Amino acid sequence: PQKVLVLFLVLNAGFSDCETKAESKPNFVVLIADDLGIGDVSAFGNTSLLTPNIDRIASEGALLTHHLAAASVCTPSRSAFLTGRYPVRTGMASAARNRVFLFVAAAGGLPSNETTFAKTLRAHNYGTALIGKWHLGNDCQVKGDACHHPLSHGFDYFYGIPLTNLKDFGNDGESVVKSYFPNFMSYLTTFATIGLSLVIITFTKKYHKLSYLTFFLFCALPLSAIVFQQSIKLMNSVLMRGTQVIEQPVQLEGITDRLVNEAKGFIDSQTAQNKPFLLVLNFIKVHSAHFPNKQFKGKSGIGKYGDCVLEMDYGIGKVLDFLSDNNLKDNTFVYFSSDNGGHLEEVGADGIAEGGSNGIYKGGKGHGAMEGGIRVPTAVMWPNRIPAQSVISVPTSQMDIFSTIHDILRIGPPKDRIIDGKSILPLLLKPKSTPSPHQFLYHYCGTYLHGVRYVEDADNVWKLYFYKPKYKPGGEYKCQFMCMCFEGHVVHYDPPLLYDIVRDPEENLPIDIASDLKYQQIVDKIAKAVDEHKRSVVSVPSQFTFTNTIWRPWLQPCCQYPTCQCTESKQI
Repeated sequence: PQKVLVLFLVLNAGFSDCETKAESKPNFVVLIADDLGIGDVSAFGNTSLLTPNIDRIASEGALLTHHLAAASVCTPSRSAFLTGRYPVRTGMASAARNRVFLFVAAAGGLPSNETTFAKTLRAHNYGTALIGKWHLGNDCQVKGDACHHPLSHGFDYFYGIPLTNLKDFGNDGESVVKSYFPNFMSYLTTFATIGLSLVIITFTKKYHKLSYLTFFLFCALPLSAIVFQQSIKLMNSVLMRGTQVIEQPVQLEGITDRLVNEAKGFIDSQTAQNKPFLLVLNFIKVHSAHFPNKQFKGKSGIGKYGDCVLEMDYGIGKVLDFLSDNNLKDNTFVYFSSDNGGHLEEVGADGIAEGGSNGIYKGGKGHGAMEGGIRVPTAVMWPNRIPAQSVISVPTSQMDIFSTIHDILRIGPPKDRIIDGKSILPLLLKPKSTPSPHQFLYHYCGTYLHGVRYVEDADNVWKLYFYKPKYKPGGEYKCQFMCMCFEGHVVHYDPPLLYDIVRDPEENLPIDIASDLKYQQIVDKIAKAVDEHKRSVVSVPSQFTFTNTIWRPWLQPCCQYPTCQCTESKQI
């Protein structure tokens, strides 16, 4: 009997071990570019700029040619990606001019009651890390409360920038403020000079009260605005490990290597514990300011932007190599995408374009529902599950990754809220025979619904526009640095414009709705869906109110007082 018992225990242990290996949880590696256009990637047809490592993901997995961001700018797009929900549902959509957070020391951000896929994975014993760009808020009321910080949204580890990269963060004198308002400095200087003259005149005439008021309005305020503009870099160029500021301002040259090294260190720490992991690596490239590492300067032959694309692609290759070298590749789901399309209006002080290419698609970053701003370069690989060299051309959304991760883990999505993303796992596993999980996709610009995509079937996808940006004359599909979403800055179409997005992806041929009854039926079906969708959107507190987006001095991060300047090496 004892021999039988021993044999039973041995066999049972062997069976349990096999079962564990068969059901081992996959790792997730999410790689997100910043402002990379679909026309910047060689897998999507670019022949002048080669991206072999992004292409490697597509070659060993699937290329998603109709993958859509939920917004054409980063803050709402990133919130939708993490939560699987349209930004209007979470308060992360703006009704005003500004649709992204401009200050680290602002109170707005991703609400703490939102469920990210990182929270889900951490609850299922995953180690979770976000490395790179966040741009979804930091503190709320008190410095250090970290209510919007990655550590409060399901990530165990954070190394990166809580805001974004800005033109002001370089050392070449360029500024995002000057891009919005080209004559910003000259106007303020002139204003202050006139004001100072009036102060002298009124003071010498002994109109003292008037001189004080004149000084405040014409001198103090303009001079304060100039000082504030000059301080953008110091206040907002912040690198954190956890909640601690370790570098201020951030040294942009070489930042990709630092992010990749942190990613490797995190993976090492998780594999040492035999723990499945989620790594979200949000590259700071290729958002301006553009400061490529030394080995990439001039390498692309098309300027600093191209050099930065090559640097980012190189970083992706380092991560993929690390997975392979550590026998993690076969059990890792790798997803690559960009937060939105390329920024067409981005131009350097020398007049050379510093934004990306959106290929054949019109529009770009910030352009609402325009295809160039929301159709993003995307590739996914999961060896032995996703067929190699697959091409998925039916519409999918970045919001789908939330539900896809839940599906892979065989758990249902949250039932206490509407999740807009759909699982694309069936589509990834059987791309040739599986339809799009979506019937309708809604394209917002801030809080304004600019367009809708109706997926009738794989061969019939329709796009309806209610609004388009009011572009500058010349036919270049460009605005003044950034397009706006609201009245005065948009063209309203009534009746709306209808396109056959499969046969006319460049959107050159708006359909005459009155020419055929079937087109009117399509418009009617979309109108009904819009009505149902709008009824499902519940009003929530906006994270983009004036008080949520202004700079709050008491929330300002500072690595060491009073200078607020330090380098990472001095913090270690």
